[in-house]
Amino acid sequence: MAQQTNLPRTSTTRYMERPPTLPTVLLTYNSDAVWRKETNNAGLSWVIIGSQDGLIYEGQGHARFVSSPLMAEALAVKGMLLAASHLTTTNVWIRSDSLELIRAINSNTYPMELYGVLKDIEFLSASFDFIYFSHISRSCNSRADSLAKNALLCDHSTMY
Repeated sequence: MAQQTNLPRTSTTRYMERPPTLPTVLLTYNSDAVWRKETNNAGLSWVIIGSQDGLIYEGQGHARFVSSPLMAEALAVKGMLLAASHLTTTNVWIRSDSLELIRAINSNTYPMELYGVLKDIEFLSASFDFIYFSHISRSCNSRADSLAKNALLCDHSTMY
């Protein structure tokens, strides 16, 4: 069972691009996913940006048997949090261009399709001192988008 934490969350009706107060040391994580309906495969990616150092890390993976684009986006965030758990940072700002996913994460009312993955995200989130989930426009997420498209083509790097 996931530990209950006091995570900074946006409200379910208002989505800000920036948290109200940022820690001085913070890593920003942008995620994206691309889903191919014909094969139910997805390319997943994340870009980690330091508040002072700029680009720190890029990651990508390929997932099979993915049921929807929304599930692909959720798997990308989960993969990103798994990658983040290996870094020494305790303050993270998670951004996705899937507004529907961000709403689901922040509402704690999980759609049945995403329940298991979102509970994993909730559990992984408990390991950070500060975590904030917000929406980012597609135009500001182009690097993660490119990586996700590439990951979809490279199915040898299967994550899930």
